[in-house]
Amino acid sequence: MSPRYSNPREMVDGIRKRPAMYLGSKDLTAFQSYLSVGLDMMLYGGASWIEIEPGRSWSIRSDAKIHLETNSLGQLNFVETSEVETIEERTAFGRPYEGAVLNALSAAFCLDVSFEGRRTLFQAKKGVRQVFEQSVCSQLEPTVTLSVVPDSSIFSATEISHRNLHSYFHRNACFFPGVTYRVIRGNAIQEYKSERGLVELFDSFAHPYHILHEPLHVKGSVEKLNLEAVFAFHHSPVSQIISFWKRDSVRLEMIPKGGTHLEGFLDAIQEFQFKHRLFKGSVGILVIEHPYTQFLGAVREEIGNSEFTSQVHELIAAGMEEWCEANPEEARLLKLFPRS
Repeated sequence: MSPRYSNPREMVDGIRKRPAMYLGSKDLTAFQSYLSVGLDMMLYGGASWIEIEPGRSWSIRSDAKIHLETNSLGQLNFVETSEVETIEERTAFGRPYEGAVLNALSAAFCLDVSFEGRRTLFQAKKGVRQVFEQSVCSQLEPTVTLSVVPDSSIFSATEISHRNLHSYFHRNACFFPGVTYRVIRGNAIQEYKSERGLVELFDSFAHPYHILHEPLHVKGSVEKLNLEAVFAFHHSPVSQIISFWKRDSVRLEMIPKGGTHLEGFLDAIQEFQFKHRLFKGSVGILVIEHPYTQFLGAVREEIGNSEFTSQVHELIAAGMEEWCEANPEEARLLKLFPRS
């Protein structure tokens, strides 16, 4: 849990003195996390398009619906509903201080928002507010422009490869189907958008494998756990499953060591294999979301919620049986493979 502060200056100073508490480090990985905060803000606001333009000043633009208010402490609140949420209230949704962190770690910060006939301009330097203006405007459609100059006294690196940006946007377009992502460099604009979502990402990931059938696409929920998976059996006996944890509907983290959710997934696969005498490996992508995810160790490499094993097993097993019923010919052909 993030610490509480009695005034905005104390909060800014605390973030700037201990940036690693919020971003994990001060290196290139931290800088990527810093930029992703701005992108996540746009998704929180329901953006249908997001574009980024790198440079000394990084610009992120979108059509997110973001209301801006200041509370009694002078802190800037990002309000996505008709009700003003304080920073303390937002922590309950897993988004503590994100706007404040982005602001505090920027040498210069500018947020220009137009929404429902009102324009709000917020400017700051190293977390200290310089300008906060609100005025009436004729524009009704939402537009947001976020411009940040990362503080080089905080980050050891403030540049990333253009390929890094393209890879991030291409991947995110698959995780958030329907959202258009654009990378702008000079006059060049590269756009990414996916209508098939996780299925499209699976196609890229599974390309080196010899897939034996139409992939299974399973979506489901049990209690507070939401799950989506795309997977298939392939010719080799070796399995390769990549899993992700989706935090608060917009932020994704790969879980390199798996955990109880992956155990449940593989248990369901093994159960299906023995039932149908199909001893082939599987390849797939698994995404879970849960408001109270527990991790083993200080680094988020392995999930430890004990209930996830049975819950994921239940969802995947049911999804596989439904697939067999909906695709009888594919299921019949799959069962023709000899035991190996």
